[in-house]
Amino acid sequence: NLHLPGIDRLGDLSTLQEKRNQMLELLMYTGSAAETFLLILLLAAIPALSEEVFFRGLLQRYFSDWFGKAWPGILLSAFLFTLLHFSVTQFLPIFLMGMLLGYLYHWTHSLLVPLLFHFINNSLTVVFHQLSKSYPDQALFRDDYTPGILLVLLSLLASAVLVWFVYRSRVQEEAEQVWP
Repeated sequence: NLHLPGIDRLGDLSTLQEKRNQMLELLMYTGSAAETFLLILLLAAIPALSEEVFFRGLLQRYFSDWFGKAWPGILLSAFLFTLLHFSVTQFLPIFLMGMLLGYLYHWTHSLLVPLLFHFINNSLTVVFHQLSKSYPDQALFRDDYTPGILLVLLSLLASAVLVWFVYRSRVQEEAEQVWP
């Protein structure tokens, strides 16, 4: 995204983005399966758990209660979620992810679904980054912290399966209430 037209006009913001990417590169340097597992724990499991508890479980619930409606809580928590990620060039995708996670929390009344979704997203990012290092000539794996088409398709597939299971569970619960 740093190569998009007009990004250079952001000045210090593009420098901040470059420093963020350099930090991620240092953090994600690994060679073994054990190190990759540790990265998934550090960059997928812990952030998913802590961010979902804070942004959806605390902030979204607070803002939704304060405004008396769900959508302001979803929007405000998604916006703050985006700001926390310090990514100028990926503001919109992160914001949309925050809104999706907020909606999943609102829809299911459970932190488990957005937490799993968040974990899957972060894990796929780590795995694809590792694959891009192991197979640098493969066009399917990109190395610039933007998802390649394969990552997007896998993420969409995993998301669809997760949403289907939640929907099926909700329909079954409602049916059991009608026909005990």
